[in-house]
Amino acid sequence: MVGAVLIDWDIVARRSWVHGPWIAVGDARWTPIGAALVGAATSQLPDGLRPMTVRDVAAVASLHDVEFPDTYGDGYIDFLAVALSARGAGRGRTLVGFELTVSVG
Repeated sequence: MVGAVLIDWDIVARRSWVHGPWIAVGDARWTPIGAALVGAATSQLPDGLRPMTVRDVAAVASLHDVEFPDTYGDGYIDFLAVALSARGAGRGRTLVGFELTVSVG
């Protein structure tokens, strides 16, 4: 086995998630193998769902930058958006239900 990728979807939510690709090579072969695996997975999406496009990525990145300034750009529910007027008061931490420790340095 050279690599793997998984795809999951929710037709009602009209969303899909691609997990991976995980590839056992770290050289120039990674990109073509990864692209082939992701392409094979997304080709199996049911009607009404489609892979993200470059335009989608730009729109999500823009929204992410507005809602989560000065943070990294990928993950699951790593952040919770709080209205600009309510930021800095710990409301996000309270809503998530745990204390967040941030290390700087």
